[in-house]
Amino acid sequence: MVFNFFVSAPLAFADIEFWKVVEVTGPAEMKTSAESAWKNITAPFYLKRGSLVRTGKDASVDFCLSRQWDSFLRLNENSEMQIPAKSSSEARLQKGSLFALFERERVVEPFHIFSPELEITLSTGGLEVSVLESGTNLKVFSESIEVLERTNTTFLKSIPEGWEWTKEGTRRLDFVDYDPWQRWFRKNYDRKDKFFLKHSL
Repeated sequence: MVFNFFVSAPLAFADIEFWKVVEVTGPAEMKTSAESAWKNITAPFYLKRGSLVRTGKDASVDFCLSRQWDSFLRLNENSEMQIPAKSSSEARLQKGSLFALFERERVVEPFHIFSPELEITLSTGGLEVSVLESGTNLKVFSESIEVLERTNTTFLKSIPEGWEWTKEGTRRLDFVDYDPWQRWFRKNYDRKDKFFLKHSL
């Protein structure tokens, strides 16, 4: 089945001004760089570049980052993230953790996630990024990612699927590490199926 409203070529992140909020659980707030007051977020909602987002206890915010519904990001509980004003292809995680999933058939440009000390680059695949007191922790669930140290722009390594990375070293992921990710992964597929079903009728 062909959906004619999506036959055009995929848009680059730079062509999309907004991140679409598709689900909010628990207390979550946002503000732009020009604002001083935080405002509650409800779905559906569109965040502009330059926005700050934060979540409270047992809270999360899910974003769709493409019109093809093939790129998703979740900000998990007790977290704070910025969408840079100059680029929709970046996320700056200041505290807490996030999930990212990119399953694009055509990669227009890679996505970059910045933690206080690392720059993480992925074109396709999925991972969890956590900013802890001890540093940044990475879990790669599919494909692979590249990691750059921001302080001296040193390339650290490419981390393959099924591995966790910390500054102390790497380890193989256990089955239990996949549980929260797989639940979120399935939820994204349910959303995508419902969207295409709705627009095919």
